Amino acid sequence: MAELFEAVEAETPLGGRTRALNRLGRLWLTVLSTRRSEDKPGEAPPVGSAESLAECRSDPRLTEGRWVRMGGADWRVVHAEPDRPRLGRMTLRLRREP
Repeated sequence: MAELFEAVEAETPLGGRTRALNRLGRLWLTVLSTRRSEDKPGEAPPVGSAESLAECRSDPRLTEGRWVRMGGADWRVVHAEPDRPRLGRMTLRLRREP
């Protein structure tokens, strides 16, 4: 079970930006695989990230840029491919960054 969110950005009174996640609903999700990687940009400390491939029932709310919360972590929908691997299902590529 996972929850689907949409990011909403707004400007603060002091001119900064804030982002809140608006809950859109729940969905059933099966994680097929997860790959972890680490990137070291120049002199900065390494930054870890994870990518997952998941399958769920087709849902028009699942679009790129939305967020899925599962297992206590927020994952960004990087790519959503409808009717894969079969009709009525969709394949999602999710990314989690610190």
